[in-house]
Parts: sequence; structure tokens; C-alpha cells
Amino acid sequence: IDYLGSALVLASVGTVIFGLLQGGQAWPWFSAPSIAVFVVAALLLALTVWVERYAAEPVLPGWLWRRPVHWGSNLAVVGMGLVMMGPNLYLPTFLQSVHGLGAIGAGMVLASMSLGWPAASALSGRIYMRIGFRDTAFVGAVLILLGSIGFLLLPEPEWVSAVVLVQVVLGAGFGLLSTSLLVGLQSTVGWNQRGVVTGANMFSRYLGQSLGAAIFGAIFNASVAVRLMQAPEQMAGELPKNVNDIIGALHDGGTGPATATYLRAAIDLATRHLFAGMAAIAVLVLLVLLAVPRQFPTVPQENG
Repeated sequence: IDYLGSALVLASVGTVIFGLLQGGQAWPWFSAPSIAVFVVAALLLALTVWVERYAAEPVLPGWLWRRPVHWGSNLAVVGMGLVMMGPNLYLPTFLQSVHGLGAIGAGMVLASMSLGWPAASALSGRIYMRIGFRDTAFVGAVLILLGSIGFLLLPEPEWVSAVVLVQVVLGAGFGLLSTSLLVGLQSTVGWNQRGVVTGANMFSRYLGQSLGAAIFGAIFNASVAVRLMQAPEQMAGELPKNVNDIIGALHDGGTGPATATYLRAAIDLATRHLFAGMAAIAVLVLLVLLAVPRQFPTVPQENG
């Protein structure tokens, strides 16, 4: 078992996530602590690559990153994981603070993503048997892009029913992309390497989700923080001191109507910034998928 490699992967990725979460919050992005954290992360990543090259059974074999079908598919899954965390983390906050939904209502809107995901996953088999694994994933990425742009095009205040539709479209995109690439990658290797490609694909997805939590957290917090600094002077006494206190201030009723409206608009704008980021990542996923072979080099599987 590649204990050292596993520990280094955990340490390097964890350091990157720590830097993304703390940058712009605990310290400025270009401060000495921030630079030091990312330098340490880079050194750990370099050490991880070196150790994995000489490990007898590396947790992430080098051939996974030399074949376009593998590194391209896994990088696309990283992008999918990134996009997933935008609505998962902040859509309930948006619905509760801006639209006044309760926790159950906001959760049901978020859960509508699970309507499109399993339906698309179930249909993906018929689709990739017709047009191939890469093109099926490409269709999924297009749906993710359309869902992200769709939210940005919604008029203010957004209809909750339209937000539900956006979630269904996003779920369908995730289902097509994730299922087709996972099955496609499994078909490119024999049974003795099936666990390796499956584990690498799942690792890529969870890596994307971890990075997405940090990146979208930074985007949301930065957007709201800017709005707090730009607030009119007459609101200064009622405004929360930091981003974390905004939701409490809105739900406790400790602010005047004008201030509450301003804070809701700040959360609305920050959420739109998240979906703009999601759309940008979806475009990158589409570009990455263009580097993946249209026809996956499948390996015949032995029976028994």
C-alpha cells in the first residue's frame, strides 16, 4: 500500500485548499502568509509527483496523466466537482435570505437537482452507445453551461420555479458527464486496472468539490465584502461587521427595511457571481473535453 504517496496527496491538496479558504479572509491574498502557504503546497505537490514515480504501487500511477483519454476525462470531472459546489453551498443561503424561504423549502429547491441527475444517468447508456462517451460528456457540459447562464438571465427577483428548472438542467448535465466518463474510462483498461481508473475518477470529483468549496467561498465572501464597503454611510450603524453575520442580521430583524434590502441585494449579486464562475468553469470543461479522443480505446474484457 502506497502510504507515503497517500499522505503526500492529502497534505498537498489540503494545503492548497487551506490557502484558498484563508486567502482574502485571514490574510490578504498577496501577503507573506498566503505566499508561504502556496509555496509549501507547490513543494508538496512536486514531492508527491517524485514519490509516485518510484512507488511500487502508486496511488496515482503516472500513466493516468500521460494518456489524453485519462487526464482529459479526469480533469473534466474536476471541473464538474468545482461547479457542483456553487449551488450546493450557497443556493440555500440565497433562497432563505433573498426569497424568504424556510430551510425545508430551500432544501427542496436544492434537491431538485436530484431529479435531473438520475434521469440523465439512466439515459446516458443509450446516448453514449450512439454518439460515444466523449460526446455524451460534451452534451452534459453544455447543459451545465446552459443551466449556469440560465440563472444569470433570470430577471430580478428570480422566480423560484425558474431556479428549480435551473437545478434540474444542472443535474442532467452532471448525470450525463459523470456517468459517461466513468464508464468510458473503465472500458479503456482491463479488470486488473479497473479499480485504479475508478478511484482516480472519484478522487478527481472529490478534489473538484473540495477546491470548489474554497474557490466559491472566496468569490461569495469577496463579493459581499465589497458591497459592505460600498454601503451608504447612513447604513453604517446597522450593517454587520463581517460576512458571517449577514444572515443572522436578516433573520433576527435587527436591521431597518432599507438596510435589509441592501443586504439581500448583496447576497443576490454574490450568488450571480457564483453562477458566472460556474459558467466560466463549464466553458473550460468543454475545452478540456475537446482534447479527449472522441472514440475511447476500449479493451475487450475477459469473462470469468
